[in-house]
Amino acid sequence: MLPQLRKLEQTYPKELRVIGIHTAKFPSELETSNVRLATRRHQVYHPVLNDNKYDVWENYMVGAWPTIVIIGPDGKIIGGMEGEASFKELSDLMQNLINEFDGRGILVRSSAQPNNVHTRLNGSRKLAFPGKLAIDPTSELLYVSDSNHNRIVVSSLHGQVIDIIGRGDAGLNDGSFSSATFNNPQGIEIVGRHIYIADTENHAIRRLDMDRRSVETILNTSNVTLSSPWDLTYLNGILYLAMAGIHQIWDFNLATLEALPLAGNGLEGIIDGSYSQAQLAQPSGIVAYRNKLFFADSETSSIRSIELHPIERVETIIGKGLFDFGDVDGNSNEAKLQHPLGLSIHDEYLYITDTYNNKIKRVSTSTGEAISIAGTGQAGFRNGHGNNSSFYEPGGIDIHKNMIYVADTNNHAIRTIDLRSWRVADLNLTGMG
Repeated sequence: MLPQLRKLEQTYPKELRVIGIHTAKFPSELETSNVRLATRRHQVYHPVLNDNKYDVWENYMVGAWPTIVIIGPDGKIIGGMEGEASFKELSDLMQNLINEFDGRGILVRSSAQPNNVHTRLNGSRKLAFPGKLAIDPTSELLYVSDSNHNRIVVSSLHGQVIDIIGRGDAGLNDGSFSSATFNNPQGIEIVGRHIYIADTENHAIRRLDMDRRSVETILNTSNVTLSSPWDLTYLNGILYLAMAGIHQIWDFNLATLEALPLAGNGLEGIIDGSYSQAQLAQPSGIVAYRNKLFFADSETSSIRSIELHPIERVETIIGKGLFDFGDVDGNSNEAKLQHPLGLSIHDEYLYITDTYNNKIKRVSTSTGEAISIAGTGQAGFRNGHGNNSSFYEPGGIDIHKNMIYVADTNNHAIRTIDLRSWRVADLNLTGMG
């Protein structure tokens, strides 16, 4: 909803005021410092109240995320809606309300006051909330979604930056590496000399041609109803898209450029079964392995799998419900995660960014057993050995040879973990000017 609200604020700058009410689901979301970081990460410029005692939630009898309450210029509640709404729906409603209150002579237009509490990140920072990353095993290059700088950073595996793709301002412009624009890019998948990007807030899939040094949009809302594609993976000519905004996995045929829903009926939940029966909840990380897809279903704090043709079935490895989450290692029935966002696979194990637990975990693809391999569970930035190290909401992960690379999102950093010793270190990016 945030991009829709941002566009609405820009369209009606003198008629509309948005006040965000943040009522937490996960424990880490209760902390005002985390809410403040989230407003920066999602570029929220209107005031946000941290409703950490659930007063507003209860007084307004809210029952779902998101809920919109509309208040007229006379201070009275006009109505509201539960669930996500498109910009067109909201804009049409706004125009009708403006006409009505103009007709009654009680609409007063004024310019919004700047939100002094919100300060943008220092432009000199190397990375800003990096969301995802991917490694090209052939060239041994690391690709990072520098999400809040709206660009892709390319470096060696030792941190020497060799390319920056994207002008830096938010937009949807194709062209050369230096002139193209993105809007909060996330997932990255490498297929030969083409790099595919989930350009999340543009609701688009972009393709980088490394030989021509060009960016093109190959799928967006003018083609199909994309909604917040958060990650993507490739298998046998198909890009599989984790469509967080509509709780589905899609397949995108790169030969025909046809994109269709694969799994998930669009309702938010955790129900296994056939593709059309299954319910997903904000899939945000995905990886292909043999004839199977594994994905992090963030809102149910679960890790799930999709058996491809001919079985065509969704199954849950870890996770039970929308409100079943925690920080528990153990077998698939005991283990609990908290809003995982990323996963990678190596030697029959899934490596998970257990984002709200500030940990990296390993999950067996055969037994579902989960163990913590790095992170204390408390937010921080500390190198060291395994569970003596600390992270701050890590979001992306990939593995090459004996090294794990992690996009440590709220630390604005790339971290490494040695698979042999579990030693955590900071990847120092150099050569960015």
